[in-house]
Amino acid sequence: MDENNNACDDTITAREELITLTSSDGDQVDFLEIAGIPMDGNFYTILKPVEVIEGMTEDDVLVFKVEETENGDSNFSLERDEEVLNKIYQEYLRLLDEIEKDSEK
Repeated sequence: MDENNNACDDTITAREELITLTSSDGDQVDFLEIAGIPMDGNFYTILKPVEVIEGMTEDDVLVFKVEETENGDSNFSLERDEEVLNKIYQEYLRLLDEIEKDSEK
């Protein structure tokens, strides 16, 4: 995901891109990328599973922190910090509001 190399940009990106992640068990899971959000010098992505994952509902999403590895690959780690998740959610709501305002023009 080359667009994640701009981890310190002050913009939020909205997109629906298919991303396949491999679990520690070797299982591959497909996600739709709902939004990318740079925050506090880090880059986070909001992902929605293409197929419902056990323990989740159809409307649930996951937030991953994306970091570039030494060889240029992207490493996705599940964000669990409630404070960070709340900040990301607020930024996402702001994104939706901006999109709605732009569509009214």
